[in-house]
Amino acid sequence: MHVSNPCSLEAMPSFARSEAKSRRKHPHAANVADGIDVHFRHSARHCIWPNDRTVIRSRFFGWLVSESSRIGAIEANLYDAKKARDNDDFCDVMDCEEAYEYELGAALCRSWDNVSWDLALRGPILWIRHAWVVEGFGPHHLLQSALRPVAHQISRRYSIIVMNGHVISAANSNISQAAAGTLSDFVRAFQLEPLPGQAGEEGWLWAPNSKGWSLLTPPDDRPRRSRKHLF
Repeated sequence: MHVSNPCSLEAMPSFARSEAKSRRKHPHAANVADGIDVHFRHSARHCIWPNDRTVIRSRFFGWLVSESSRIGAIEANLYDAKKARDNDDFCDVMDCEEAYEYELGAALCRSWDNVSWDLALRGPILWIRHAWVVEGFGPHHLLQSALRPVAHQISRRYSIIVMNGHVISAANSNISQAAAGTLSDFVRAFQLEPLPGQAGEEGWLWAPNSKGWSLLTPPDDRPRRSRKHLF
């Protein structure tokens, strides 16, 4: 199926523009709302640190499509961290490759005593890294109704969904109205709330998977048992 761009590449945020220029194939498709499909690709699971299964990552990119035109994009990572012994172990691995992953790891470790025990044993951590929607696209309730099915295409058993509102807004700074719409749609669709304390001040938002949420330890901002990696 041919998919076109309703706006110029220059009007897209950089993450979507890079994907469009790459001409990567998006072999999977699913209907996620009335008149909205997601065309997506996802990587195989792989160790962040070679031959070390402490944290296993997979990547996802999806185009939101309406009437054969791209109306938005979502980029996400999924982390299986149930083999991490403690927060130091988790942050060591999250710090070994990308700075932005360390920032995610630090935010989670500020909010939970043991990310592996409190979160990862309930399911992988779903991080929405970037999101964008074409300015002025239709009623926002249509986009909101599409978001949770998109998350379930990535993983139906994720423990929490997390995103950084500051990053979403900054990436869309040249199309601020679209950025505001995207962020508010995510907040409403997933009932996102700020993480407590410093992590929340840094823009980190979270919500549990609606299935099994009662099994999760809620976050707090008490001093962690180890703060080795948090400064």
